[in-house]
Amino acid sequence: PAGIKALATWPIFSISSYNMVTRLSNAGVRPRTVLDVGAHVGQVTVASAKVFPNVVVHAFEPQPYCVERLRNNTSNLEGISINPFALGDREGEATLRVTSDSQQSSLLPLAQVRRDAFQGARELETVKVEISTLDRVFADTELQPPVLLKVDAQGYEAKIIAGGEATLKRVDYVVLETSFEPTYEGQLTLWEIV
Repeated sequence: PAGIKALATWPIFSISSYNMVTRLSNAGVRPRTVLDVGAHVGQVTVASAKVFPNVVVHAFEPQPYCVERLRNNTSNLEGISINPFALGDREGEATLRVTSDSQQSSLLPLAQVRRDAFQGARELETVKVEISTLDRVFADTELQPPVLLKVDAQGYEAKIIAGGEATLKRVDYVVLETSFEPTYEGQLTLWEIV
């Protein structure tokens, strides 16, 4: 019943994001701060704002089209900070490869294994985006504990972790998407990250 209510009332709903956040809550995870890296259009950001009481969410998304939708989906929610840039292990500018499925867009090129697994997956365009690091962004920012870091950056997760060594010392929980085999060129696998 709670999932049906969320589907009907939330500005954006994803069953996987809903399940992840509610399972964390049911396990006793109650963050006061969520760092949503790879926020896309706000699936985890909205679920966090709806499930975790009085949470502050810092959402990071570099894809301009998705940032616009992220802003719309969170416009009536409290405690949301939208950061329209990528995170990695350096500051400057990066090339975002926008794909036919916006959820597959990445700073890394699609590997053949991903093209084979997702028929029709192809790069549509490249966009120059700003890139920074977790450590730079949060160097002078208080993060109210407990802190939950969620990273879903289409193969760029290891670079984000490398750029956040100091910030990670302030993080209590991490939800990290990774792969058993690279689906993007230059992506590290689960075994190489841990």
